[in-house]
Amino acid sequence: MYFENSQPLAQDYEKVEYLKHELLRLEAQIAYQQNLISRLSGGNLLKTEQIDLYPGEQHDLVLSVLSQSRERCPEGSRARDILDSILENNAKVGVGEEILTKVKRILGQGIPSKSSAIADLQKVGFRYVQNKKHPKLVFFDRYTYVIPGTPSDSRRANKNCYSELSKCIASSFKL
Repeated sequence: MYFENSQPLAQDYEKVEYLKHELLRLEAQIAYQQNLISRLSGGNLLKTEQIDLYPGEQHDLVLSVLSQSRERCPEGSRARDILDSILENNAKVGVGEEILTKVKRILGQGIPSKSSAIADLQKVGFRYVQNKKHPKLVFFDRYTYVIPGTPSDSRRANKNCYSELSKCIASSFKL
């Protein structure tokens, strides 16, 4: 009978809990986006079919790119004035930076092997997959990163891993 083996029930429970968490995340994201759109006095300037993987992802990416572009504009130019106005009137959400801070703290302790470290990674959108040779981190079931299994220099390997992971956090994108 199906009930004699509790393994499938446990897997189903985990899947349901994951889907509940995902539903709450998406509902919060919709509410955030609706709030953000309502606050835009100049209108919704950008349209995209991409859905934020975390609150404010696209908003913060655009602000980051605009901030970096601003530095390349001549002082006193119209382009610089527009960018200054946009940046002054739109605060970053900052969730991407929070995620990066947590990931750096977790990876700073070495390869995540404790259940608490794995749970902390899951809270910020990463799924930990243990393979025979090298564990992997999967960001929102979309972007996969291999963690060195037996690094010769674990400190350098963790920094390299953090660097690769930070590339999937859009708000940290550098031009």
